[in-house]
Amino acid sequence: MKTYDTIIVGGGPSGATAARGLARLGVDVLLLDKMSFPRQKPCGGALSPKTYGQVDFDISDLVKARVRRTRLRGPGRSRLYLQSREVEIWMVCREELDLRLLEQASQAGVLVKQREPVESVLEGGRIVRTTREEYRTRTLVGADGHGSLVAKALGLGNPRPRYFRSIHLECSVRESCGEEAVLDFAYPGGYAWLFPKGEVYNAGICTKERGWDLRPMLEGFLRKEGVVPASTPTYHSWPIPLGGRFRPLHHGMAVLVGDAAGLADPLLGEGIAYALMSARLAARAIERYLKGETKNLSSYSETMGRTLRRDLWGLSVGAALLYRFPRLFVAFLGASPALQGVALSVLSGQRSPSGIWTEKEVRD
Repeated sequence: MKTYDTIIVGGGPSGATAARGLARLGVDVLLLDKMSFPRQKPCGGALSPKTYGQVDFDISDLVKARVRRTRLRGPGRSRLYLQSREVEIWMVCREELDLRLLEQASQAGVLVKQREPVESVLEGGRIVRTTREEYRTRTLVGADGHGSLVAKALGLGNPRPRYFRSIHLECSVRESCGEEAVLDFAYPGGYAWLFPKGEVYNAGICTKERGWDLRPMLEGFLRKEGVVPASTPTYHSWPIPLGGRFRPLHHGMAVLVGDAAGLADPLLGEGIAYALMSARLAARAIERYLKGETKNLSSYSETMGRTLRRDLWGLSVGAALLYRFPRLFVAFLGASPALQGVALSVLSGQRSPSGIWTEKEVRD
């Protein structure tokens, strides 16, 4: 049975980023994914500066639009325009982004095995059994998303998960999409979005409420925005696991990252920025463990508690206010340029409780 320094289950943004970071340090890494890339991944595909600021290789060819102006709308007639010359949102297709991240991991020396689903994790994470064979590992990373098999196997599952229910589509349109995004908070417990990507719109709705049929709500939103798809669109639904509550994210020599750790922003559901950062912090903790500097990976949970968990809790407070009083929230934001500046600085990572997004040591 082959033994690796690290096995990573899941080849999405968090898994690929952790794998690449470790491989560049000389760690022997095996990455396993049940799918074949490029694979379809439901996502709005909007990258904030917190996300693309962490990517140290060129992805400019993947960017379909660079949005500097967003129209925010609340219930009734409340609306405002949030815009900045400095803060851009990059619109990408997740299939292309995920493939690029995985290719970078492979080029760094990671052994990537696609179409190899993991069936079980044994001996506290020391053995990973797939549909093809068994592998032994010194450390394990669960990057296998919502409902993580690794989390369940190691007793790290969240007993009280919180998540956005969401539905989205990407559709071509008869006219140019322009470069203005829309966020509409006139929906119970959530919001609708419209993101331009050249000749394609990505549109969707997410909500924390239960019992609502989201498809007719999304269709009504598109009609309100005057968006007429050029062909019959395909709808995709998926849960977005939200962060903000502390729980251990390690077990012995195993850690959880990204959606497997439940790290999406509870305000807007942004997940990729937190996936990438958690992967980088996990790689640091694993490096120290493999060098014998620590006895286990508890430092990862501790670091996450001081940084991303702290930031996500702060955003959960803002989310509670926004989704309880959306009309007032949008109205106050529209009436205060200072608050708009705060919103932009939070979006860009220039302002956060932990300050992790601007720490030079983390960015390098």
